[in-house]
Amino acid sequence: MPTKGSLLYDTFVLNQSIGILLGRALLPGPLSPDEYAIYSHVFEYDRCTPSEMARDLSMPLQTVSDWVALLRKRGHLISATNSQDRRSYHISLTDEGRRVQRETNVHFERAYRLFIKGLGRSEREMRAYVQQMTEAVLAAAATIERELANA
Repeated sequence: MPTKGSLLYDTFVLNQSIGILLGRALLPGPLSPDEYAIYSHVFEYDRCTPSEMARDLSMPLQTVSDWVALLRKRGHLISATNSQDRRSYHISLTDEGRRVQRETNVHFERAYRLFIKGLGRSEREMRAYVQQMTEAVLAAAATIERELANA
């Protein structure tokens, strides 16, 4: 592994490596790695709103809206009006959406176990580092956005 660059560069390389791992691991399943991530979020956070999903996944709301439209077209997503805010809605997987998520999850879990085994540190410790890095990246992005707005 190269030692030149930066931590941001290293995380770019890590992201590419994760793509390789999940691309291979999920190949026998019905969902691609990106699809699996979206389905899994809806599965884990049942009745979330698209805005919550966009925030949680650090995705633009329009990107989430495109995913919601695709899952709805496949018959894998249902929505219900948000009783707290009639302009918004909650989303959930249909039975078929949960089935394809679970079918893909079998392949994901095998890859995840192999990945965790290779870490040499606790999953909890590593997740704390990743969460801290995510928060630092988002804080830096917010600072830059404010500076650009004030320029």
